[in-house]
Amino acid sequence: MQKSTKSVVCVTGATGFIGSHLVRELLSADINVHALVRHPENPEKTIHLKNIAKDLGACELLNLHAVALEQPTTYEHLIQQADYIFHLGSPVAGSGIVADALYGTKQLLTSIVQSPNLKGIAFASSIAAIVSQRRTPNHIYTESDWFDAPFRDNYATSKTLAEKLVWNFAVQSGSHLKVLVINPTLVVGPALANSHFNSSLKLLMDLIQGRHWGPPPCAAGIVHVKDVARFLRLGMQSELTGRYILNAGNLWFDEIIALMQQEFPFPKRYHNRMLGALRFVMASIKRHGIFGIFDQWQRNDQICSEKSRRSTTMEWSSPADAIRDFCRALR
Repeated sequence: MQKSTKSVVCVTGATGFIGSHLVRELLSADINVHALVRHPENPEKTIHLKNIAKDLGACELLNLHAVALEQPTTYEHLIQQADYIFHLGSPVAGSGIVADALYGTKQLLTSIVQSPNLKGIAFASSIAAIVSQRRTPNHIYTESDWFDAPFRDNYATSKTLAEKLVWNFAVQSGSHLKVLVINPTLVVGPALANSHFNSSLKLLMDLIQGRHWGPPPCAAGIVHVKDVARFLRLGMQSELTGRYILNAGNLWFDEIIALMQQEFPFPKRYHNRMLGALRFVMASIKRHGIFGIFDQWQRNDQICSEKSRRSTTMEWSSPADAIRDFCRALR
């Protein structure tokens, strides 16, 4: 039998929001995907991946594997077969988020050293590993910036330290691997599984369901999840290396709520600016201290994504399109 010449990749966090869209993007490009998941036998976690493969007529390209990142013996043999690894698996909440993110990443990197056929790795970091805790009104954030307040924000700390671990690995190992890191802003788009509402989409669902009382008085950078997946696939195929901010543009939360109400009407009492501001103040004090209010109020960071736009020929969706696609998938 002739050996297949199709690329073989491993994807950690394949059942997650970005991971699921990446699996679809890879299968669409006729790439063999080893999806590394904790519970492949659980239909609630994996049925959407199987449906994606079925819809694309690519069932033979998708393989689900039971893997725990903290246990290299569960995936070392898969890495040995792979041309490329997409490391998207990372905790987003919980008391052990920092330790878990670092340990899982470290174990994966240790296994990679022993994989001579591997050509590269892509790591999903976050804009949280770049922007400052303090307001910097005249500063334009680029890939040279780093989050500067470790241990005050568990999520930002986990992403920052895990990303630095990846870069230290790239330098110290003297590896031939192509290392690509993405730092997306708020990733938005259609959910493919119920579990995806626990990701970056939770913020939008909280707004729709009135948990924020009203729009926070600040803005957010937004990027479409399909663009994130496409950038990762193109980055692999064009052997991109380095750090890349992914951001389509910023929207004020007032604008986000207005867009969502056009596509998915919900009670207008949830658009109460005064109550939204009150809750924002309370949350800012709890998270950043009393003086943190001044850093977060009316915050609209300037984020440069020129590097990622220059690196590929892909067309980027607008922030508004990302919001609309998220809402239309709820119908």
